[in-house]
Amino acid sequence: VRIAIAEAVPNNENNQAIDLLNQKIRLLARSSSSAKSPVELAEISHNLDRDQDMVKDSSSPTADGAKKIASTLSQAIIPWLVPLQNHPREK
Repeated sequence: VRIAIAEAVPNNENNQAIDLLNQKIRLLARSSSSAKSPVELAEISHNLDRDQDMVKDSSSPTADGAKKIASTLSQAIIPWLVPLQNHPREK
């Protein structure tokens, strides 16, 4: 089993709570990962600038922020994806 977990999206309203939650998510990912069941962490908060990538007074990302979130999430799971032609059911 492979698991991908993402940090909470930062916002401009509750920085301390989001930062604490993300610390706990990072700890959970590190402590739960094993060779048999790897856990990949998508570190969203490290790639976003709260002032530039988030809509002011909101927890919604700007268009650029959404692209950064999507890029971070895809980087976490793309290494696990098997090309369809190599999938056991397609052989």
